[in-house]
This record gives sequence, structure tokens and C-alpha cells, in this order.
Amino acid sequence: LQFILIVATIMLVAFYYIHNRFRDQLQDDFYESLRSKAFLTGEMLVGKIKDRNEEFFQARPGNEHNPISSENIAIYNSENELIYSFSEAKTRLNGEKLNQVRNDKEKRFIYDKFNSIGVLYRNKFGFEYIIIAESVFNSSQLSNLARILMWVYILFISLVALGGWIFAGQALRPVNSIMNEVDAILPSDMTHRLNHSGQKDELSRLVQTFNKLLDRMQQVF
Repeated sequence: LQFILIVATIMLVAFYYIHNRFRDQLQDDFYESLRSKAFLTGEMLVGKIKDRNEEFFQARPGNEHNPISSENIAIYNSENELIYSFSEAKTRLNGEKLNQVRNDKEKRFIYDKFNSIGVLYRNKFGFEYIIIAESVFNSSQLSNLARILMWVYILFISLVALGGWIFAGQALRPVNSIMNEVDAILPSDMTHRLNHSGQKDELSRLVQTFNKLLDRMQQVF
């Protein structure tokens, strides 16, 4: 039981590490995809703007015909004013969050139920914009991995328990044999000695030590 518990704990820690590493990798790929979409949208909408007055004409906020989507890309100007949004259903970010993005150049955060990334974009004419790309991180691959790890864990622990039970029985069989031989020793027969395999293991040393004890007892009597 101790052996099974040790193996189960080690496997649980290992699977937990694998799951977290895979989740982190998926999240990195997810945020990298959002980052690419943010810069691509910036290039298309505000990449060629030369005049501040032109930006409101070129990139207005999304209209009421935009459907509610699980993804959104929003663009804010240097005054933290929203000048474009793919979906009108999304809540606008406050100035504090936008300033954090502006100071860090790039920032990941969770806003409402969306995983978001904000990037500082500067077009070729030197105008700066904050582009926020957000989406819902819901990876089916992560769920499949968790399901696979769970079944592998159950199967592995079952095999360890079965194998441990069999090998424990084999390991204890010589001990049972020694116990039966000791029970068979009678006070009338002081010449009886235990049989040992001659190997240099703990059980052979125990048998030899017990036989030496019998030798000393026979000499005393």
C-alpha cells in the first residue's frame, strides 16, 4: 500500500505538471494569435493615417449591425478614445488599463470573461494607438488531454497495484518459508538448521544469523 501510494503521488505530480505545461503552451499560442490579429487590424485600419482628423473618418466604431461575437478587436487613440470596435457589445476599457498597456507596450489580462491582449501600435507616420484583441480561451485540446491523463492514471495505478501485489507475494514467499521452518524446530532436535540460498541478500543473512544463534544455543545445552 505504501508503494502504491508513493507511485500514485509521483504520477499525479507528473501529470499535473504535464497538464499545466501544455495549458501554458496553448495560452501562449492563443495570445500570439490575438497579437497577430491586433497588428494586422492596425495595419489595415490606422496604418496609413496621416492626420488626426482623418482617423475618425477612416475607422469609426462598429455599427449596430455587427453581431455579438466571442472575439473582438478595438482600437483606441492617444487620448484613450475608442475609434474602432468590431463588436459594439463589448465594454470599453477604462483609461487606467489603457495606460498600463501604453507603459508596458504589450500586456495580457482577463477582462470580463475574455482573455485579452493589448499592444501599443505606432504607424509609419508616428501616430500611436492602443489595440485590444480579446477572445474566449476554451481549448478542446486541453480537455482531451485532461481526459486522457485521467484514464492513463487510473489504468497505470491499477497495473501498479496488481503488479505490486504479485511481486510483494513473491518477495514475502521466502519469509513465509523461514517462518514455517522456525515453527518446525523442536526442543528435542537441536541439530536442525534453516536452509538458505547462499545469496548475499538480507534474507540469507537473516538465516545465517539465526543458524549461528542455534549453534550457540546447542553449545550451551
